[in-house]
Order: sequence, then structure tokens, then C-alpha cells
Amino acid sequence: QSFGPQSRRVFASWSDGGGVSHAVIAGDAAASFTATFDTEHEVAVRPSPIPLNLLVAGSPVVGAATSWWREGSPHTIDAPTPQVVSPGRRYVFASWSDGGVASHSIAPTAPATFEATFRLQFLLTVASAHGSPTGAGWYDESAAAAFGVEATVPGATGTRYVFTGWSGDSTYPRPDSSLSMDGPKTVTA
Repeated sequence: QSFGPQSRRVFASWSDGGGVSHAVIAGDAAASFTATFDTEHEVAVRPSPIPLNLLVAGSPVVGAATSWWREGSPHTIDAPTPQVVSPGRRYVFASWSDGGVASHSIAPTAPATFEATFRLQFLLTVASAHGSPTGAGWYDESAAAAFGVEATVPGATGTRYVFTGWSGDSTYPRPDSSLSMDGPKTVTA
């Protein structure tokens, strides 16, 4: 039985405990039977900006899912994080539209949509045969990623290694540099 957009009433029980359809023995006395109905609401759960993995009530979902939930019944929604989608590219949980943490319980009392927003990140790989390079790791899309290595590194007795430049996604001639993370990047000293 429908009573509004994205809401409906569904049979719950009979006052005599019988199922949806059941036999009743008519006796000499009058009897009345009352049907009880529960309210269900249509609930949508979806990721943004692209179809990613979610867990809805413990079940895996890729992309959006729409279901009918009994009013006020608790369900857990979970946005697993991080989610690697290709080498050097991943999405990390940012927020749910209701303000909840990555995994939390909801109990809608009306039709609802819950959207998990994710941020795109790219991997910066920093390599050097000498010294201790810094700055490698995951960065949000368009972030400025700083990286570096020592200008000089001691070697064997009477030897030292002098930085001469970067190769790969940066050709900056100084040991400390940065670049905009618009994709996975690799730099080598």
C-alpha cells in the first residue's frame, strides 16, 4: 500500500498471529482481526564523484544502491577507505552527506539519500641512489607536493656525492622542489 512518494506501508502481522494469508475457523462468537502494517521508506546510498565500493548493512555495493527500509530500523553504512583504482591513483573518504564518520549507523524515518564523498589522491615516488629522499607519499589532487634530497652525501673515504638534478616528472636543478599533483608522479635524484 503506497501513501507517498518513496514511502509505502507493508503488511507486518495479524492480531491472531497468522501469516499474510491463513485460515480462520469461524465459531459461534463474533471475532475481529486487525492487520498491522509497517512503514517503509526508499533509501539511496551512493558514492561521489565516481562509482566506488560501499558497504550497506554489511553487504558490498559498487556504486549506488536503493532499498526499502522499515522506518526507524538501524542500518550501518560504510565507506571503505582508501580505495586504489589504478596504480598511483586512489580515493579516500572525505564525508557523508549526513555528517557521519566513514562507518556509522543510520535509522531513517523518511525517504533519504546518503552520499559518501571521496577525494582523489595521487602517489608521488621519490628515489635517490644516495641520501635520504623526502616527500614520497599520497597527495590530494592538485596539491603542491614538496620533495627533496641532501645537496651532498658522504661516500667512501675521500668521496662525496653532489646533487646535480632531478629526472622523471621534474627536471628542477635544486635538491628541494615541488610539483602539482595532477597524476601519479615519479622523480629521481
